Amino acid sequence: MKVRCIANTGKDLSERSIKAGQLRATEYNGLDLGKIYTVYSMFLLRGRIDYLLSVGDSRLSSWSPAELFEIVDHSLPPSWYFIFKGYETENNNGPVEALWGYKEMVYDLEHNSNLTECEPEDLKIFYQRKAEIDKWQKLKSKKT
Repeated sequence: MKVRCIANTGKDLSERSIKAGQLRATEYNGLDLGKIYTVYSMFLLRGRIDYLLSVGDSRLSSWSPAELFEIVDHSLPPSWYFIFKGYETENNNGPVEALWGYKEMVYDLEHNSNLTECEPEDLKIFYQRKAEIDKWQKLKSKKT
């Protein structure tokens, strides 16, 4: 899946995203207007979808609200997995309601938080899965 950045500040987010915890004052540094990004994972939280993107050569972005992008390629990698955790309730174990992405993102409960903390093993997994997804994107674009 590929998306084009159409906004990069919290000022551009809907009320739904603000109610879900985003801030109007947020500036999504590293997101360039008009640039096309590959999506490496997605999650659903309180009715809002966020994308995991890679910005720059070696930096991993934080999760970015889907509202900041328009989809330019709707296809999902065949290696992706999906998990639905149900709607958030007081008894739910976590705020994420659904998650799409590579195997470790979906099945390893610690991978996302370890990735955010730049744990070396999790970064290694991410970059391996990123390379696989990038290769698939490249092959797919050659066929069309």
